[in-house]
Amino acid sequence: MYFVQRIKCLFGYHYRNGHRVRWNDGKRYTVCKGCGRRMVREEDGWHLTGGVETAS
Repeated sequence: MYFVQRIKCLFGYHYRNGHRVRWNDGKRYTVCKGCGRRMVREEDGWHLTGGVETAS
C-alpha cells in the first residue's frame, strides 16, 4: 500500500492516516500515509500544511 500511495502523492492524491489524528487549538491534525506530510482538517476537507512530521 505504501509504495502505491507514494506514487499517488507525487500526483497530489494524499491519504490521511486515521490512527494518528490529534487535536490542537481546536483543529484536527494527522499525516499522509504515503509521504508523511502533515495534514489539517479545514471546513472544506483535509489539506496539507507543508511540514513533515518528525518522530518524537
